[in-house]
Amino acid sequence: MADFIDQHNTYDEHGNTPLHYAAAGGFIDGVSLLLLHHCYVDPVNNIGSTPLILALQNQHHNAALLLVNAGASPFYLSPCRMSGIGLAVMSGDTSLILCMLSVKSSQINRQLALYKIFSDVAISKVVDKVDLLLSTCKADIRYPVFTLNPPLAISATLGDTDMVEKWIQVGAPLERRDTRAKLHPEINGQTALSMALEFGHTEVVDYLISQSVTVDYHL
Repeated sequence: MADFIDQHNTYDEHGNTPLHYAAAGGFIDGVSLLLLHHCYVDPVNNIGSTPLILALQNQHHNAALLLVNAGASPFYLSPCRMSGIGLAVMSGDTSLILCMLSVKSSQINRQLALYKIFSDVAISKVVDKVDLLLSTCKADIRYPVFTLNPPLAISATLGDTDMVEKWIQVGAPLERRDTRAKLHPEINGQTALSMALEFGHTEVVDYLISQSVTVDYHL
């Protein structure tokens, strides 16, 4: 244990610190002791994961709560597009979510992390998470994010009419294009309607066309 503490801010060949391992293993005493010795609370390993992300990936919510209370950022978005707040929302741990939302963060980082959860919800098809994001997390479905695929386009691609209807009901922009339009200017990004047409989801196509008459277009 003494060696463990003495090396509290050292990195191994994978970029992991002792806090990474303690958090990933749910070792509460180890996490507490490392934090007590003022270890770095948000170190990032070689694949972009923080101790908070590892704790939540392994469902160690008590360890995650300790980290958040010590200052770990729930709104850090890793290179593989994971965040503490995203994992907490998808797990449904309300108390942890509320704790994370009380953490101060720049509006850009907060909204980027929250917008990514819309994409996760679209993929997982858990419609009740949409209201949680909007009412509790104060996520902005119209926030100008162009580096993440829009949730409406994802649901249209999957042919998920129920989710498409939900996104429209809460104000998702009909004409926002997928990320290819911003990352590769030579390629035209596709709208949700284009994606639904490409994959042959006629029910989604019919619904989107019916909505396009009454809903204003906003990029």
